[in-house]
Amino acid sequence: MNIQLMNDQSNVLKKSYKTVMEMIADRGYSVLEDAPTPDTYSPEEEFLEVIGFERGSPTLLVSFLIGKSKIGTADITPFREMMKNHEVKKAIFIFAGLTVSDPAREIIQDLKVQNCFIEIFTFLETQINIYRTFDIKYRILPLQEKMEIMKQYGLSEKQCLFFHSTDPIPVYFGANSGDMMEIIRPDEPPTYRIVKQKQT
Repeated sequence: MNIQLMNDQSNVLKKSYKTVMEMIADRGYSVLEDAPTPDTYSPEEEFLEVIGFERGSPTLLVSFLIGKSKIGTADITPFREMMKNHEVKKAIFIFAGLTVSDPAREIIQDLKVQNCFIEIFTFLETQINIYRTFDIKYRILPLQEKMEIMKQYGLSEKQCLFFHSTDPIPVYFGANSGDMMEIIRPDEPPTYRIVKQKQT
């Protein structure tokens, strides 16, 4: 492989890795100190895999699919098995292209029914962490806290301000339709928004 191309790919991977590690940290995950990094990645390997932990338990699989321009069933299937083996319910895939095949999307939708969630980002989308450029904090509220807020203000979900599920902030935090997000701005009381599925 051309040395310049290898260097370019390495730089892209490092930037993406940094953003994704920040993203999962903002979601409340931690990784082991000896977790794989771009510096330990070998160009002969097809992917770089990191496990995210919550309260000491492995709950997230993160895989950087090196050199993949399209994700198909042959790519999703082994990672579905990895999720089972690691007993995790969530996964994040980062790949080089923009195309996910229809059969692969069907597998991802089927996994949602089993309460397993796969998120897909591209290397291009993760070259910079835009979220960390703003002095605003967000978090997804636990269900009980969501219900308490709605009771406190006498609101139904339809009356709440909302994010679309495809908006950048819900995507960054992995929020699902029906989640309530708290928004904290400096020197202001918190505000709240419900995440809604965007109608097509």
